[in-house]
Amino acid sequence: MGAPQVLENNIHAMANLLLMSLIIGCGGALGLTLYNVPWKTVHLLMVPAMAVASSMVPVISAAKGQKDPGKMKAAYLYSLKLELAFSLGAMAVAFLLGDFWMHLFSYNGDMAAYHDELVRILRIYIPFMVFYGFISFGSYLLGAIKKSQISAATIFVRQAVFIGIIAVCCRHDMEWVYWGVTVSEIIGGVLMIAVSRSEFGKACGNLERSTDGAAEWNA
Repeated sequence: MGAPQVLENNIHAMANLLLMSLIIGCGGALGLTLYNVPWKTVHLLMVPAMAVASSMVPVISAAKGQKDPGKMKAAYLYSLKLELAFSLGAMAVAFLLGDFWMHLFSYNGDMAAYHDELVRILRIYIPFMVFYGFISFGSYLLGAIKKSQISAATIFVRQAVFIGIIAVCCRHDMEWVYWGVTVSEIIGGVLMIAVSRSEFGKACGNLERSTDGAAEWNA
């Protein structure tokens, strides 16, 4: 996974720098804070789901090495179900405890006035949380089947779409930006899970054909 993974990290870092500059240009330092605190909250809540995604890599890689597509599919489905369960749990926590959590960032006089706004923005972000999980899930899945270069290419497209949408939103106001983030992450999640699922299906199909051919040859 080495070089493609490094490339992915660099793409994320460069896109993040560009994103920050766009948001500061639209909403200033306050706009950046109002964007960033709920987004970091989402990322923190999604860590368990992303950990589940990473845990499937050695299982699928081992099954691929053993030329066992059945085990690969079983690991994929099990990991996907767990990832969805953790993502839905994270969404529930964000909705139910968001008000309490945002008090941690709005306890002083300057930010207290923005507490309700932080909670509202967090709830705008909640719908994309499952799709945000799909991005890491798809990336790890592609890595497990030795397709990290496709993951890096997909991440590049996803980030380009994300920056494009946010650039358009920044021509209006921060409300557009908050909803633009949600739309962008949903698009990115759908893109990544579709690409990774397609490549995973091809990998399993190739293994099934090779094992069937070997069985016929041995017979």
